Order: sequence, then structure tokens, then C-alpha cells
Amino acid sequence: MFRHVFGHELRLFRQNPVWWGSLLTLAALTIIAAFNGGTRSDSQIRQVAELDGAAAQLQQTIKAQLQSYEQSNAAEVPAVASAGALGFSILTEPADLPLRPLHALALGQSDALPNHYAVTAHATYSFMNESDIVNPKNLLAGSFDVAFVIVFVLPVFIIALVFDLLSREKENGLLALTMAQGVSLPGYTLAKCAARCLMVLTVTLVVSLLSLLVTGVDFGATGALEDASGWLLIVLLYALFWFAAGLFVNALNWRSETNGVVLANAWLVAVVVLPALVNVVATAAYPAPSRVNLTTELREAASEAEKRAAAAREAYYFDHPELADEGEAPAAFFREVLASEKDIGDSMAPLLASFERRARERSRVVEFMKYLSPAIVTHQALTAIAGTDDQRYAEFRDQLQAFHSVYRDFFVQRLLTEREFHSADIDRVPAFAFTDSGGSVRIAGAALTLAFFSLVLIVAALRLYRRYPVLQAT
Repeated sequence: MFRHVFGHELRLFRQNPVWWGSLLTLAALTIIAAFNGGTRSDSQIRQVAELDGAAAQLQQTIKAQLQSYEQSNAAEVPAVASAGALGFSILTEPADLPLRPLHALALGQSDALPNHYAVTAHATYSFMNESDIVNPKNLLAGSFDVAFVIVFVLPVFIIALVFDLLSREKENGLLALTMAQGVSLPGYTLAKCAARCLMVLTVTLVVSLLSLLVTGVDFGATGALEDASGWLLIVLLYALFWFAAGLFVNALNWRSETNGVVLANAWLVAVVVLPALVNVVATAAYPAPSRVNLTTELREAASEAEKRAAAAREAYYFDHPELADEGEAPAAFFREVLASEKDIGDSMAPLLASFERRARERSRVVEFMKYLSPAIVTHQALTAIAGTDDQRYAEFRDQLQAFHSVYRDFFVQRLLTEREFHSADIDRVPAFAFTDSGGSVRIAGAALTLAFFSLVLIVAALRLYRRYPVLQAT
């Protein structure tokens, strides 16, 4: 019976132009989103590559100048031999967050948080709190990527396919005739739902694979196949959840119009209202300090530091007028810069720490409340697979701060001891390397959560179908 009903439903599905039109629309939206995400991703890759290339070329140029100086035995020491000038004024070390293979499918936090920093020997506040000017409306709406289509659009198409899964036949009187043939109602309904689920999941699977090709995923890259498998698993489980929701709502013995309204409201609550509510609760519980105040205090502290540094330089040149015309950057000046930045860092540390602490507290609230909505669970899992989730960016900033301490000490020690910089020292300049912890635990948790929600709905629906009246009440 199951196989007969399943095959019959597939034949009806293949002959229905409305269903095919819906699936083709879903496929078109997914491909467009993949193109958009790929374009954004390629732009980021080009920008980072240009910055990294410029930094590497600068290092090689300085190394060549130092080699020329060392070979010439000239008496005049060039500025590039000064550890202070190199670390605080000339050199920058690129620190990049590596893009994971599926980055273009879920842009996540990459449109709001930087994945590249130009590290200097200056204090971290001088480069870690800089950000590009981005249209706030774009940040509010989010990026139109494949993850957006999966989370927001896919459930709409599924609801359109399952809202009248059984109710329409009951209203037309066909259900009673079918049941009169000795057919099991739970098995009959499950077969109809399975056929529609198979068609949608097949199309979703094919389109997802096309999205991987459109965005140029390198399947030979480390972790690419694992990430692609995890992505497909989460997408299929999310789609299964909405089919299970439709199966359950149909078991409540409502009219088709009522089923449609209930499922539409369920989509609205799960996909729109609950994520917004979680964000409101997290922000209300742990409000961030004013970024305007942070920017103002940084500018005021930097202005005071610049005044003190200028006064120190003028005093130094007053005592050593023979250096004023040579334009040298004496070690004493950069030691004064160190002292000024320490003053700024000490005054800004409480506010910066408050920002970091509140951000982590909000993340913990979202992590705790995400199980209220399968949409939140799915989106966080997809961004974790793509490597654009907030947790990975937090790890990036933590590792960057640890690296900066090493990088800064490399120049400061040479500055304080007034050691001359040599060409061989260029190759010893610390380089940043991000250690990716991966999100396998979070992805597995999301998969289990979606599977659990789906299983509960399916079991509850099958129990209700045992008592389902097949005749329309008059």
C-alpha cells in the first residue's frame, strides 16, 4: 500500500505545473543567492590578497635596503634599521582569518566583522577597533546568500506543498472513499508526505550541489568534503522538520485554510519573531556600552597622547638640534610613544573589556535560547560550517591579541636595548597563523536537535491519525 500510494503521489507531482514552478523558483533563488555570495566572497579574497601582497612586498623592499646598507658599511644608519621606526611606523604584519571552503554560502558575520587586520607594534586599540563604513540597513537585513534562502524561503515552499496534505481530500470526500478500501490512514498520509518530501529534498540536494559549484568550492581543500556533507545534512534535516510540522498540523483535523494560516504563523514565529526576540532579550540583559562614547574617548585619549609625544619630540630636538634637520626617528621618541600608548591603553581598558565581556555574554544567551527556534539552530549550524559564525570570529580576535603581544615584544625589546635591525631580522618577524578549532560539536548538536524536533512531530502526528475522522462534519 505504501509503495502504491507513494508512486501515485509522485506521478501526480510530476504532472502538476504549479509544483514544478515552485521548485524551479526555489532553485532559481538559490542559484542567484550563490552568485551573490560568491561575488561578495571573491571581493573579500581579492582585498585581503592585495593587502597581504603589499605587506610582503614592503618586507622584501626593507630587507633589500638593509642588505645594501650592511654591504656598503656606510656610517649613516638608515631609518629602516630602527626597530622603533619599523614596528611603529613602517612595517605591518597581515593577520587573516582563513576562509573555509563553504564561506560563500553563508556570509554570516563576515559582512559586519573584519577578517583581516594590519598588525603593528602599536597598542591593539589602534588597529583592532577600526571598521569599514557599512550601510546599517544592509547589516540589519543581512546578506542574500544560500543560507538565507534555506532558512527563510525553503519553509515557505514546503508549507505550500503540505498545508492541505490530507484536509483537501477530506473536504472533497475522496478520503472516505480511499479509507473504504481498507487503507491505513497513518500509512497513507505518511506515503503522501514522503513522496512530496522526496521531490523537495531531491531538488534541494541538487541545487545545493550546484551552489557549491557556482561558488567555486575546491573539494580538494582540507575539510571541504566534510563541510559539504555537514551542510547537506543540516539542510535536509531542516526541510524534514517543516514537512513534519505540516504532517502534524494536518493531523489536527482543521480545514485547509486553517492549516495554511497555522503553518504560515508557525513560519513567522520560528523564522522571524523568535530570532528577533532572542536578540532583544540578549541585548536587554547585557546591553553594550555606547560605541559613540568609546570612539569619543579613544579620540580624546589619542589627542592627548599626540600632544605629549609632540612635546617630547620638540624637547628632544631642542636638546639635540643637530638631529632636527636629519629627520631621524630617535629611540627616545618611540619610547615616549610606548609610554603614551600605555596611558591610553590603561584609560581605555575598562571600556574595551566591557565591550568584549558583554559581547560574550550576549553570545551565551543566544547559544542558550537558540533551541526555541529551529531557524536559529539551522542558521548557526550553517554559519559554523561556513566558518562565519560569531564564535569563530571571537576565537580569531583572541588569537590575534595573543599574537600581537609576541609581535609587539619583538620590536619593543630591540627598541629598549637600542639594537640595530638587520636584514636577517626581517625573516624572524613573527607571522600570524590562525588555529581553527572547528565547529563539529555545534553542528552535531544542531543535527540532533532538528532530528529530535522532527521525530517528536512525526510520532505525535501518527498517534493523532489513528483517531482522525475521515468524514467531513456537516
